[in-house]
Amino acid sequence: MTWTNVPWALDGALIPSSLARLGQYVATGGAEGIAQLGDLKVAPLDTPGNGVKIFSGGAAVLNRYQGETPDQTYMVHTASGEILGPSDMPASSGSALSHLVCVTVGDPEFSQTGHPWMLSSDPPVGTEDTFQYVRTFVVQNVPSNTVSFDQLNLNYPAYALARLDVPASTTTITSGMIVDLREMASPRSKDFQWSVAASVADVLVVTTPGVFEYWPDNSQSAVPIPKWASYAYVDGWINGFVDSSSDATKAEMRIGSLVMNVYTPSSKYSAIVAGRESVLMGGRIYIPSAYRGTTQNWQIHGTPQDAGSQSDLTTDAWTNCMVHIRFVEEPD
Repeated sequence: MTWTNVPWALDGALIPSSLARLGQYVATGGAEGIAQLGDLKVAPLDTPGNGVKIFSGGAAVLNRYQGETPDQTYMVHTASGEILGPSDMPASSGSALSHLVCVTVGDPEFSQTGHPWMLSSDPPVGTEDTFQYVRTFVVQNVPSNTVSFDQLNLNYPAYALARLDVPASTTTITSGMIVDLREMASPRSKDFQWSVAASVADVLVVTTPGVFEYWPDNSQSAVPIPKWASYAYVDGWINGFVDSSSDATKAEMRIGSLVMNVYTPSSKYSAIVAGRESVLMGGRIYIPSAYRGTTQNWQIHGTPQDAGSQSDLTTDAWTNCMVHIRFVEEPD
């Protein structure tokens, strides 16, 4: 076995770039993707036409050159974003086609056989400092279910930002044709969980079915939302509430904040037998940017689905509830 003769890093030594790429691979856990929530988003032109715009940002891109196992990572960045125009886009077709908008890397250290734009003679002599080694490139005519560049088994470094599903006989790209494929290279997450016992009776009663009220009243908790959180996965349980009617009782439960008007999808409850019951609810919530970095009061709330179900559901000292929230960092 022969080691690379110097480590990363050593003062005064000539250090190969492969060690820097290995360091980035280890730092990201071998993942690739964008650096910040809004980075490198692909969107239609301001006036939709034959092209797209790519927002500014950075990303980690795996080295996929011939014969290379992906244990090296390139870091790429654009400060101003980019516009792809007609010369960069696929021609109109008589059938619907899909294409990948990718950020690609050309590295003269490796063979360029099969590379979409870098020649084996690149960079030309004297242009080593100015040659564009990172470019946006559209990989044309990919399967319509493609969700990553890796699925194409192509031997050069690239990361798919979006898939364009283009109908027949058109070159105008609209938002409905763009499928966002970006993922965070190092996404963050943070969990909050609380459990409370209902100490006194609390009847779920709303004068207008479909209008929600907090229930149980003491199920709330003030939760700080991380500045980086774009979504939350929320689960909640109410165990041992009392259904006092032997007639059909129907209600809906959900979790969230009435103040910021975001909440999980409703969980419907229905029973025709009086007794103790339980219900669980949950879902995925988008966190509007205005509420990131703020503290909000999260609580379970419910509503009867019809007038006949009002006042049928009650919590008491034998009832408890639990809420679990996982804030995550996913591309906007």
